[in-house]
Amino acid sequence: MEAIINSGEAAVPKRVSVDIEGLEQDIETCRNDPAWKQLSLAAKLRVLIEERLLSYKDANK
Repeated sequence: MEAIINSGEAAVPKRVSVDIEGLEQDIETCRNDPAWKQLSLAAKLRVLIEERLLSYKDANK
């Protein structure tokens, strides 16, 4: 992730806490490709969020 320069200081990436109770197994197993298995849970969540946002953007064009 790239840092944002603001007033001469590098800003930290935005972070949020998300309750994924009951979702972890579905997230871990929603894809079968080896690359998916290598990603951290946080990276998997980011991929899923980005893909869903892109689908919303494409649907609203």
